Amino acid sequence: MKLVWTTITVCVILLGCSEPKDSLARNTVGRLNSTKYVSYHVDYLTIEGKSAGDTIFSTTYAFFEKSETDTLLGYNFLVENSLVHPRFLIPIVLRDHYNGKKLTWTLESQVRNNISITESDHIDKALLEDKVIGHLPMLLDLLNQKSFKKISATETSINDFYCIQYTLNCKDSIEHQLFIDASNRLPVLLRILINREQPFIKEYYYRNFVFTNTSKFPSTIDFTQESVKEILPVEAGDVFPNWKLETIMGDTLNLSGHNRTAKLIFLSGIHCGACQLQIPTTKRIYEHFSQRKDIKVFGLYPYDSRERLYIYAQEKQIDYPIAFNSFTNIDERYELFQKLRYPIPSLILIDKDNRIVWIKTGFNADDADDYFTDVVEMTTKSKKKTRR
Repeated sequence: MKLVWTTITVCVILLGCSEPKDSLARNTVGRLNSTKYVSYHVDYLTIEGKSAGDTIFSTTYAFFEKSETDTLLGYNFLVENSLVHPRFLIPIVLRDHYNGKKLTWTLESQVRNNISITESDHIDKALLEDKVIGHLPMLLDLLNQKSFKKISATETSINDFYCIQYTLNCKDSIEHQLFIDASNRLPVLLRILINREQPFIKEYYYRNFVFTNTSKFPSTIDFTQESVKEILPVEAGDVFPNWKLETIMGDTLNLSGHNRTAKLIFLSGIHCGACQLQIPTTKRIYEHFSQRKDIKVFGLYPYDSRERLYIYAQEKQIDYPIAFNSFTNIDERYELFQKLRYPIPSLILIDKDNRIVWIKTGFNADDADDYFTDVVEMTTKSKKKTRR
């Protein structure tokens, strides 16, 4: 959503807002507190960096019920997030449900369902507040200045709606920008600036507020934990799956054993520090085997997209082939994640018969020469065994 800043900006610093703006904040608190039940939708996005794919979108439905007996939050709530998992690219639904007695967390997806229940003895206020960041209790705290330092109020507009922006800091200096529609006295946007440089920003766009005294809050969530067949990671001695993957350059990488080619697969991830330190050694190994047609050396990044990897490869000057989880079918994508469920970085050596002969996890830059020697020796040993 594009913010259009008005040319006329009125800023009242440090000591507070002008009376009309203070009045708007009080009226908004009154509206949000006017009924026993409040529900709304949120278009929520998290910006975790500057690279492609660093923005995560979700659609949220929130339902809050005032509770006279709850001393922790004062509300029972149901918060339901629908999103595509940023790594697995699998649609999932996450729910947090608090009924005053227990907190239930559920995950539902095509490949796996999970549930976690926290009983009342183990629930504290901090846990509940973490579950409702960006939601009704936080909005009320912001408007009432609870735990926040009021800095300024500014006139602005969002999508041609006249709004007042309240800018507040909490104790750890994280900035909160709350935009209130001056006409209907309801929140439009909450922006939380956790880190400006990285950047790390959370934005909540509110819509479809419903206020009522007759809604019925669910006492429990209906949830069936489906029986899902466990997919075990591949091990030494196993035949490697006959996958056909793509490289970031658009080439097809056939991992079947029909071509009688050994393979050195370096499992890595963009945000893995040890993986980045391993890149020079991987380059060295790739160059060592580059003239041989009986072995392929490549990196495999199961959790990262082609777009991000393409930029990453340029930044790191990677010259060896890079493959990614190019499956579009959800079951196939999930199978790859599960079968390669190893710490990263890891190295998998596959012989000409497509059988795994060696798996090595971890990397220490101080032992790079020894790592290189071990890989060359194991590859030579595997080749001799194959000949026999």
